[in-house]
Amino acid sequence: MKNIWVLCGGPSTEFEVSLSSGRVVCERIRLDEYVVRPVVITRSRRWILAERVLEKDSDRAWLATFFKMAADPSSTKVGLDVAEAAARMIGEGVHCAFLALHGQFGEDGAVQGFLETLGIPYTGSGVLASAIAFHKILSLDIFRGAGLTTPRGMRVHRETAISEILEQLQLPVFVKPVRGGSSVGMSYVEKEEDLAPAIALALATDTEALVEEKVDGVEVSCGVLDLVRDGNIVSTPLPPTEIRPLESAYFDYEAKYRPGKSKEITPANLQPTIIRKIQLCALRAHQALGCEGMSRTDMIVREDGEPVVLETNTIPGMTPTSLLPQQAEAIGMSFADFLDTLITHASQREQLRCKQTGG
Repeated sequence: MKNIWVLCGGPSTEFEVSLSSGRVVCERIRLDEYVVRPVVITRSRRWILAERVLEKDSDRAWLATFFKMAADPSSTKVGLDVAEAAARMIGEGVHCAFLALHGQFGEDGAVQGFLETLGIPYTGSGVLASAIAFHKILSLDIFRGAGLTTPRGMRVHRETAISEILEQLQLPVFVKPVRGGSSVGMSYVEKEEDLAPAIALALATDTEALVEEKVDGVEVSCGVLDLVRDGNIVSTPLPPTEIRPLESAYFDYEAKYRPGKSKEITPANLQPTIIRKIQLCALRAHQALGCEGMSRTDMIVREDGEPVVLETNTIPGMTPTSLLPQQAEAIGMSFADFLDTLITHASQREQLRCKQTGG
């Protein structure tokens, strides 16, 4: 039996979203091959380990109580510091860390580097790909270098004059923090007087912001899974999802996580030639960034059928209704199979690294 730790939470604006992902992973992961310990990393970076583990035929009813306790800021459960957590992971002989972390610490390469120093395999992309994908401006540079179309945009700081932005870009625009996800701190701006407050909102969670011209078209998202076939890892694009926000101008936090706020169509209701273009763009973005295990790339398909790449997520949402699991289901992969695929890839990647390094 493989010893799996499911890591979620973390010191990011996506703490609650990450808890949802982690809880669902624990509820749905197969237990015939794994012994699973849920772990919540608090906003203050303490590691709260479940006192019980999930194993074959075990009751999962206690998970709700554990996650509620771990998420409560007033909880008396202090948890471990990072050094104590490292010692515990090594002591328990963890085979794989399943990363259900979103945002800072989870998707920016930090936890990946920590786990690599311990020699513990983990799901998803490595340190460098995670760090670059998390930085919207760096990733856009990579996309353009790979021949992908991206929106017109510019980097702004607190000192950047509004007049300078308006000289280079046309309204309407999107303003977003350079680092972060789930559309937290993001604004849609149609009027000049709304631009400064939108930039201030983005800079409340980051030291710099990205201002991008709006691209008209159909919003889509396309995942890529690294599948293990005959001992080799094959990056495979999934059927894309068409996203239709019902009450907002774009796929904002409410549209992503509140029922009835958006309509998601998987596979997207688009022509096969356009579907293929979307998949090729997602695959090229995945490979250009050096992503591993999984990724999900967001795009706008213009009226001329050209996909415009917005960003790539290295740890997308992990609930059954999240976009990447939806897309995996569209090719006949159950949610449990999807989780197995990520763990299998992590193990295979570690084996390949050991062969290459002689470890």
